[in-house]
Amino acid sequence: MAPHGRHWLDLRPNGLCQHNGLYHIFHQYTPAQDLGLHKSWGHYVTRDWKHFADPGTLMCPDSEIDKDGCYSGGGFSHNGILHLFYTGNILHDGDFDYINEGRGHYTNTLHSADGIHFSEKKVLLRNEDYPDALSCHVRDPKVSDIDGRLYMVIGARIRDSRGCALVYECSRDNLEDLTFRQVIRTPEGFGYMWECPVLFKLDQQVFLLCCPQGVAQDGYKYENVYQNGVFRLTPDAEYGNPETAEGWIYSLTMPRQLSVKNGRICQYPIHEILDLRTESQTVSLEPGRPVYPESRSFVLETADIQNRPFEMVIRQDVSLRYAHGVVTMEFLRNGDGRTSRHIDLQGRPLESLDVFSDSSSLEIFLNGGEEAFTTRIYSTGQPSLSCSIPLTGTLSVMDAIRIDWKPALGTESCEAAIQALQGPQTASVLKSGTAPESVNRRPAASRKQVPPASVQQASPGSGSAAHKLTV
Repeated sequence: MAPHGRHWLDLRPNGLCQHNGLYHIFHQYTPAQDLGLHKSWGHYVTRDWKHFADPGTLMCPDSEIDKDGCYSGGGFSHNGILHLFYTGNILHDGDFDYINEGRGHYTNTLHSADGIHFSEKKVLLRNEDYPDALSCHVRDPKVSDIDGRLYMVIGARIRDSRGCALVYECSRDNLEDLTFRQVIRTPEGFGYMWECPVLFKLDQQVFLLCCPQGVAQDGYKYENVYQNGVFRLTPDAEYGNPETAEGWIYSLTMPRQLSVKNGRICQYPIHEILDLRTESQTVSLEPGRPVYPESRSFVLETADIQNRPFEMVIRQDVSLRYAHGVVTMEFLRNGDGRTSRHIDLQGRPLESLDVFSDSSSLEIFLNGGEEAFTTRIYSTGQPSLSCSIPLTGTLSVMDAIRIDWKPALGTESCEAAIQALQGPQTASVLKSGTAPESVNRRPAASRKQVPPASVQQASPGSGSAAHKLTV
């Protein structure tokens, strides 16, 4: 989901949560003229993940506790109150490196009963409240409920440039009452900074997901640019984002549901997104006989791979190849500097493939979400699908989500806006076999020394580095 009709940059999600029956999507928001220098928080609201209202900008860097940016954080609904936690960025004047000196990195909070009207911002943790040995890079607080206990996890960088996560416990009676519990890190070091961490429990296991920075590529591992999920990492790469010419950058993926299958975290679009499939039809892909969806927003689902090697060309722009147990996604054109990514299935057969295409994105799921590719794509021509082996699957149009871009001033307004959006837009009809004519983000806790991390190395998954955590 990308912004439309508004001028901003940097649509990265913060504080995703459900409160009083509505889902709230807070995101990094920056007026285009600031070029990303003063990050604020924008806001969407939805009930069904198909129709969205825009209540407007939630907060901006307008105080001494966040004067140089309202950085990422998280939302948590507790006892009828929606609590937001975020990092206030403060840059001090002087000759500093802003890594170990010169930067304030405060953990701040604000709250709301209705999810629309929020309290004044308040500092929970200042630099001196964090454990010793940390740099000035401490950010992205997120609260989670694990077996009835509330934990806040914050990403951090130690002064010797090793990434870690701080764990605090929140009182259930007062989320602003924080008790430091531990630092999580790996014995050997795994990147110089861990961003956007989250603790959660799934299938009786506790996981830490984060975005480590500064992990060198290892074969097909860690070759993504901005890592997320189960520690898939790589340094930045040079590529472009043409949408900046229209005053925005980045987009949200489809919302996904996590599950555990054979000890692996799997991800797949939520059923509300799957409900957007329309005009479904069975198609047969034959070598030399492309299929032409009429719209770039389509889904191809097939369970007919049977572990056979193949090459599929998607929208004439992306080659998806499978050979010798490795799946390779490679741009043929319109990647604006993006090149290729690989997933080594490590002996697991490839049985199914689901391709979700949108105007400027591709999301591809292997074996029901055991692995996934996500990328931007900037097609200019007619969308098509072709394959080097015979494949049978289901091809569907993806109906459009709808967003009310007029700022709403209260809960009732958001509800009314969402209800008014019921009745999805008319979808295009798929045509197979022939080309269409046209396409189109308490009192201070005591300062503590950094204790040893409570981390046990676990067997890494394909293309990932997984760690079993004791909290």
